[in-house]
Amino acid sequence: DEKKRVLILYANVGSGHKSAANAIEEAFKERAGSVEVQKLDVLDLCSPAFRFGAQTMFQKLTQSLAGQHMLGFLYDMGDHGNEKGKVQRALEDHAGIGLAKVLTKFRPTNIICTHFLPCQLVGTLKRTSRVLGSRLKLGLVITDLDLQSMWVQEGAVDAYYLPREDSAVVLKEYESQAREMRKKGEKSKLTTVSKSVLSGIPIMPEFSKAAREMHSTEGGAFKYEAMRTFGLDPIDKRPVVVVMSGGKLIKQVYENCLSCEIPLRFVVVMGRQADVREVLEKVHVPPRHLVKLVGFCREMPKLLAAADLMVGKCGGLTAAENAALGVPLIILDPIPGQEQRNSDCLLQTGGALKVNDLPLLNRRLTEVFDNERKLLISMQKGIKVLAKPESCFTIVEDIMKG
Repeated sequence: DEKKRVLILYANVGSGHKSAANAIEEAFKERAGSVEVQKLDVLDLCSPAFRFGAQTMFQKLTQSLAGQHMLGFLYDMGDHGNEKGKVQRALEDHAGIGLAKVLTKFRPTNIICTHFLPCQLVGTLKRTSRVLGSRLKLGLVITDLDLQSMWVQEGAVDAYYLPREDSAVVLKEYESQAREMRKKGEKSKLTTVSKSVLSGIPIMPEFSKAAREMHSTEGGAFKYEAMRTFGLDPIDKRPVVVVMSGGKLIKQVYENCLSCEIPLRFVVVMGRQADVREVLEKVHVPPRHLVKLVGFCREMPKLLAAADLMVGKCGGLTAAENAALGVPLIILDPIPGQEQRNSDCLLQTGGALKVNDLPLLNRRLTEVFDNERKLLISMQKGIKVLAKPESCFTIVEDIMKG
């Protein structure tokens, strides 16, 4: 058999797609170290103008209310089978032939994509090349909890790696639509896929190890160790709430959390925003609470192992990481589009609450931890419905079998 060479492709639009690619790469190192693996951001192959539009403009749009609603409109506009083809063709026109050169040089046996852009580019090459079309296996990893039709390709994907069972149901419907359109002699912009794998969204292998530790007989010891990593006393019975930096609103989020009357311990993750610490350190902390300010966190599995609840945004990777360790969320004003749909999925399972208006945040915190924490226990069960801690390994093992 031909030795496998795997090319992992992503588009660095938001951090989730790159994080998913990193997780798959690390899983190959652990479970299939002899396989030659390369990882590439396809935006590096695109023109500077296109990179600016895809990355810089995307970030700018997320910073304003009008921009967020524009993103939601574009997201929904692309979620209509046939219409998405126009968007995809426009993207391909800007990407050029750089990817073809990469494929010619590396000659991969398998390509795994964590964003629809590289997948549609590879799909076009597969449809126009007899050599690629016959030997190259193409997999597409869905990195949000909801399957949006922009991700569904025209007859080129060999395997879809799906986040949850509902995604498989939606994918089957797309297949059914494709068959009906072919019967009528219409050209379908949807695909008939050969395989779908319920893998979950790929998260780093460390989350799998942490989940196994938490579920072992020594789970309590692992949680205590995780707490000590962040300067938290395991004997202290106050719940631990992780607050992820809310960008421009982090001070308001922080102050609203501190106004909760139930004694809590807050670990505030500020990321790389160096100026945030100085702002937050000036805020008075009521003596009933304890606060730990953390910069960029490189030990998220341990942080979640120490946590009872998270307050923040809801990307697909965040949802998958929290689900793996059973940490429910209070979601803050999700951006229309994929964040909103991720939020809907978590609300459906009971694994999250949503806060659109910040003044209500402290009320939601009180509800979660009041009444013997019955709501918290229910939310923990709800978030675990989506748990796929072995997701990255599931993808690698499926590729190795194929």
